[in-house]
Amino acid sequence: MAQAGVMWFNPSSFVDDPDAYRRIAWTLDQSGVFGVMWPESEAKPTAFRPPLYPILLSTITTKASDATIAALPRWRIGTLHLLLNAITLICVAAISAEHFGRVSAGLACLLIGIDPILLRQSTLVMTEPLATALTAWTLWWWMRRPAETAGSRWVRSLIIASTLGLAFLCRPTFLVWAFLLASVAWIELPRRTAIIRCGVIAAVMLVTVGAWTYRNLRVMGHPVWATTHGGYTILLGNNRFFYDYLSEPFSWTAWDATPFLNAYSDRHDASLSTADLWQIPPESVSPLPENASEIDEDRWAGDVAKATITSRPSMFAWACGVRLMRLWSPVPLSTRDRSTLGLAVISAYYVIFGVLFLVSMVRHKGRLFGAPWLAIWAMVLALSAVHSVYWSNLRMRTPAMPGLAVIAAGSIARSTALTRREDDR
Repeated sequence: MAQAGVMWFNPSSFVDDPDAYRRIAWTLDQSGVFGVMWPESEAKPTAFRPPLYPILLSTITTKASDATIAALPRWRIGTLHLLLNAITLICVAAISAEHFGRVSAGLACLLIGIDPILLRQSTLVMTEPLATALTAWTLWWWMRRPAETAGSRWVRSLIIASTLGLAFLCRPTFLVWAFLLASVAWIELPRRTAIIRCGVIAAVMLVTVGAWTYRNLRVMGHPVWATTHGGYTILLGNNRFFYDYLSEPFSWTAWDATPFLNAYSDRHDASLSTADLWQIPPESVSPLPENASEIDEDRWAGDVAKATITSRPSMFAWACGVRLMRLWSPVPLSTRDRSTLGLAVISAYYVIFGVLFLVSMVRHKGRLFGAPWLAIWAMVLALSAVHSVYWSNLRMRTPAMPGLAVIAAGSIARSTALTRREDDR
């Protein structure tokens, strides 16, 4: 109910398209090309965003003449996001009920249902609802009672692997989780089941990544395995302006990225020295021509970020720690468009969430670090590893919240409840 209310009564819901998902979906619906086009122009193939979310949006797109709200009415995106959030809630409830009982399942649903970051992202044309639903679905199948027959082991492994493949097409970060889950399977499952699980995950991920890479090689002339947005994302978190901000005394005020954005917008200006503008070693990065391709843009941004990292390694290490802290911090940073009341509500929610999480960890002692809970910790590790290097903020941790909510909800379950369910397994 909270999610539906926020979506329907927020006048800004689904209006903006900051990541061009609506544009790509409209282009795909109009031309059959996964790319970007404008009215009366040809579609230009792209790999700027992963394909799954735009493909889903393209199935609910109207025949409007441009990629405006008319092409993707608010109620259609809202309905899609509500369905995805419902999948998350059902899976979280099922996992929690099986491991802790029905009362804990209710608390887990409440924690996810009013998560302020997920609520906010659900009102935007963004991938958080889809990524969270795919995570919850994977965890449900992973943490259910062990399969009893060879056939059911294969079915479960195929479902898990297929979901991981879809998740990769939603966010490339999930490839790291897939690798870690295969490692977890080898550790916690019986040898025959582990071989099946690892083999199926490896095969499905190889086919999925390979198919996406081949598509990009065929239509763009370069074997892009993830997206052409990775260079910009790593540059956003590793540039002279952000490093200079981190060199100043600590503040809860968010970094003002305006100087960075201005410098990035001047990247084609031949009269400006790339080395001087970005304060990197001379000739470490080639100038970016005006007619640079999407591939060239991505490579250039990545090269500038790498040059920044190698020229200031100690600051890179500090930045990694800051990004990791911000990924898991219960308190969001202050910005001009965030009210004091809003910051207080969000902070209060995550502080309470953290307290419940710690109580559960203490109450159930080390059992939450054993099978099948390692799948949740693998997600935490995957997000931490990726976003300590790339750009990071609170919303990046959204896929981990279903699993963490299950653990937090265990705070109201007796330790004997978890023991009894482990014995039943």
